[in-house]
Amino acid sequence: MRSALRAAWFACPCLVAVAAFAQCRWEVPSVSLHIGTAVWAGSHLVAVGWDASGQLVATSSTGIDWTVVLRFSLPSEPQLAWDGREFLAIMPPQAWRGPDGLTWIEVPTDFGYLNPRFLTFAGDRFFAFCPPFLWGAGELKASQDGQHWSVVEQPRLGDVFRVIYTGSLFVAVGGPNPWVDTSPDAVSWSAQPLPPAVGAYPYLDDVAWDGRSLVAVGMSGLIVTSPDGLVWSVQSSGVLASLYAVAATTDGFVCGGEGGTVLASADGTLWRTESVPTQSIVVRLVAAGERTLAVTSDGSVLVRTCEQLHRPRRHLVHSP
Repeated sequence: MRSALRAAWFACPCLVAVAAFAQCRWEVPSVSLHIGTAVWAGSHLVAVGWDASGQLVATSSTGIDWTVVLRFSLPSEPQLAWDGREFLAIMPPQAWRGPDGLTWIEVPTDFGYLNPRFLTFAGDRFFAFCPPFLWGAGELKASQDGQHWSVVEQPRLGDVFRVIYTGSLFVAVGGPNPWVDTSPDAVSWSAQPLPPAVGAYPYLDDVAWDGRSLVAVGMSGLIVTSPDGLVWSVQSSGVLASLYAVAATTDGFVCGGEGGTVLASADGTLWRTESVPTQSIVVRLVAAGERTLAVTSDGSVLVRTCEQLHRPRRHLVHSP
């Protein structure tokens, strides 16, 4: 057998795919605060949350050590986004802008009174989705300055869970009956077909882009991927737990969901389970430089650190 393998090895040049993963670990910071939402500003994290003394804004360069920089009292925690220059915080009907997370100025806004499910910056504008107060359809809103908002007309009704930008295309995901909508300008949107098997799942909850691939995750372990936002494929997650968050990190994709389930993949196709010190639902993942921040349903924080960066690579093997 060994001689046969050796003969095959040297018979001709061939390409061999080698998948090597980084050694990663998750840890729980020794902090007493809880986080509702957090964003990465290129050099540090800014989070809105609470502790025993009340609501707060905190900053961290690592996700491990946090500094409380502001305390406030509002009916609920504001949603937070970063546009590359400034932060925007919204807790309807109020809005605030700040350059660093330390200082904030209230700004006028016509956002309205419904609390947004999420606030994000994609491409050249902010997006927020407001679920209906009692019944009817929710509203996806967009704004280029964070103050003046307009309703985005989409090709179908439903809940929007995330909007991102690939550099050439806006991509929105949601449900019920999982859907993906795309737009080149955030004005004219097109519904993209998904594989028939996706119809058995209720929602797509999040989507991420790493510069080469899109990965969207949803209920009951659903994972779909696309190179361009137009053609989508179902990937095997190996789990039945619902997945609520996905992030593109320096080491590939990480997704999380029910029961502390966390999966990692170098390219979005081959997934492995990672051991995480929590049983709480992972509701948000934030890529923060070389680390990844996970926020759970009870506001707990976990931080992922990887020792080395390894992606699947292809080696050319030559005969002597």
